[in-house]
Amino acid sequence: MARRTVSLLVGLLAAGLVFGFMTWVSLDVRIILALGFALTLAAGVWNGGRPKADLLDALTLGLPLSAAFAVIVLPELPGLWPHCFFYLVAAPAGHLWRRRAPAGRAAATAGLVGVIVVTAGYGAFYLPGMIARALTHDRNEPAPAIALQTLAGAAIPSRDWQGKVVVLDFFATYCGPCIAELPRLDEIETRLAGRKDVVLLVVGGESGGETEDSLRAFAERSGGGLTFAWDPGSRAHDALGLHGVPGLVVLDPAGRLRRVHQGYNAAETGFSAELVAFIDRLSAGA
Repeated sequence: MARRTVSLLVGLLAAGLVFGFMTWVSLDVRIILALGFALTLAAGVWNGGRPKADLLDALTLGLPLSAAFAVIVLPELPGLWPHCFFYLVAAPAGHLWRRRAPAGRAAATAGLVGVIVVTAGYGAFYLPGMIARALTHDRNEPAPAIALQTLAGAAIPSRDWQGKVVVLDFFATYCGPCIAELPRLDEIETRLAGRKDVVLLVVGGESGGETEDSLRAFAERSGGGLTFAWDPGSRAHDALGLHGVPGLVVLDPAGRLRRVHQGYNAAETGFSAELVAFIDRLSAGA
């Protein structure tokens, strides 16, 4: 029982480190996978050197992280369920590698390498597409009335958008994913530079204590090429059915809502290129 308790405490520590990283450092699901896998693998190797420790002890090491991930993350991103699987198998793989006598070490090493390769392949090849599919929702429906303002307080006439593709990214200065997304938006703005058929605006609204002054100060500090706008009362954000920030919407030249991208994760490596390609298709009348 004491061994199980120690294993559980070590597992809880690993879970705390991973979720602390998610809270304070990055939400990139690739890094979260690698960090959780590395911690539980290292714990498994440690467990293999404990007197009388067994595979159940090793399995217990990954249970807290896997369970916490299933409860906190999977309801929003169910496609990430393999994270839980890899968190569970990492510690037993490390345990078996440590416990095998020299005669069986080659087989244990091959198994461990296999687990690492499969985990890396999942992170490198599956996760980017899965995140893109989870966050991106294509539509083809009339857009609600949208009334935005410049940061100087002047109305932005929606009639100026007629015949153009309009990209609105709803943003907040206190939102970590919003800040992380800005370099991608800046990249898109650069790729669209000089085009008169596309409008790209970063839009702040009255949520979470955001004010026009805080957004204006942020825009001045950022010094980039992005254009910021204000959504009075967050009415446009709510009318578009967005939940929180960041939330990106794309309107086609006919003023129809064609895409909603809710949230942001750095694991979506094709974000900029795919969005530009989508804009090009809409401009061409697709």
